[in-house]
Amino acid sequence: MSTQYKQKKAELEKLIGKATPDQGPLLRELCSRFCEKPFPRKLGAAELWIDLWGKLTEEGKKALVETPDPCLNHVESRVRKPDRAENLWIGFDRLLKHDQDLLLEGLRLYPHALCRAAEVIGPLSDEDWGELESALLQHRLWSVPKDPDEEQFWEAADELEPFRDLPQQVLDFLDSGRATDKAPVTEFVDSLERYLLRKKIEKIRLATYEKLRVHSEGRVVKLDQSSS
Repeated sequence: MSTQYKQKKAELEKLIGKATPDQGPLLRELCSRFCEKPFPRKLGAAELWIDLWGKLTEEGKKALVETPDPCLNHVESRVRKPDRAENLWIGFDRLLKHDQDLLLEGLRLYPHALCRAAEVIGPLSDEDWGELESALLQHRLWSVPKDPDEEQFWEAADELEPFRDLPQQVLDFLDSGRATDKAPVTEFVDSLERYLLRKKIEKIRLATYEKLRVHSEGRVVKLDQSSS
């Protein structure tokens, strides 16, 4: 370990000690990764993850530790840009409180899109973010329960199909008119969950742009249900 990485490790130990007591071995395991290549020799995003650590569930902590290096390093590259760091930090905190799975799965599968969304919502006031979040939760993309069973999947498909807001393989199956008992439901559910994750991240970013265009004081955001 180079001298610079040793210094970084010592600095991280101090930060961990100041964080919520009894952080356990998982946080130290994560931080030890930040003290070797491909991560930078300066603190960078490690401070962000230490700050968010206590807000994660035990399942979330394990998921973060298992996140691949390239995904974590993408956050590092954004944090090293002063004009993005603060907004990214605030945005990640808001997304974590909004939906832990969206933050962690988005980081693993769509790190660039997730960071863009976080950077966009970061500058919003707490009031504006609260209004936007309430509007998002009423949008059809947020109506599908997590880990839907077969009945819930078909209910979601019925709601989303008129907007063509489904994975292409599901749309192709529905367009073919085949009986639902012939469908590979497990495969479709996995496909839908990944699709919804990507679309939600995209919707958060686009809805924020819509919010920023609202200049009338006190106007409440109402998302267009016909849009993606």
